[in-house]
Amino acid sequence: DLIQGAGPAKVAADMEEEGEEADEEFDPAEAVSEGSGMEARGLGLMGDGKLSLFSPYWKERVDVVYRTPDGHDDEEALVKIRRIFRDKLTGAEITIPIKLIELLDSIQDHFGVESVTLICGYRSPERNERMRKKSSGVAKNSLHIKGWAADIHVPGVALNKLHEYAVSLKAGGVGYYPSSGFVHGDVGRVRYW
Repeated sequence: DLIQGAGPAKVAADMEEEGEEADEEFDPAEAVSEGSGMEARGLGLMGDGKLSLFSPYWKERVDVVYRTPDGHDDEEALVKIRRIFRDKLTGAEITIPIKLIELLDSIQDHFGVESVTLICGYRSPERNERMRKKSSGVAKNSLHIKGWAADIHVPGVALNKLHEYAVSLKAGGVGYYPSSGFVHGDVGRVRYW
């Protein structure tokens, strides 16, 4: 099930997940389970500190080293990530949690690919509401609104393999959309749909 020519712009980037309602009590900055061995600053997935994202909507690609050799976040790299995650309606940007960045980094490293295709990142409340009017599957409190979610696919990787790996990380919510050609990943509560 390779996503060959899945038409990333067509890939239902604008679909939403039933299982990804925002949890008002949940903060990804505190999403470290006791005894998990995870580091407080991120998921503990870490990756290699490098991330390459391609946005078919914006027709842009970013290649960044977001972690400095001494383990700190590189602010310039985070600005570039925030920019590619921007809302498709308003162009608005929001801070993307380092945990989500590390999740994407871990996926890229695991599959040994050149880049991860970002179908949908941050979504403004206005855009989310417009989408809700068109589809009953759009969550009112989508984690995309907080910048905590990404809909992705990895060129050359079977979607079911991407889904399986994302689930195995237990990093947050994972939604599987084979007919739309993407996997939803977020840093909310661990749940699957």
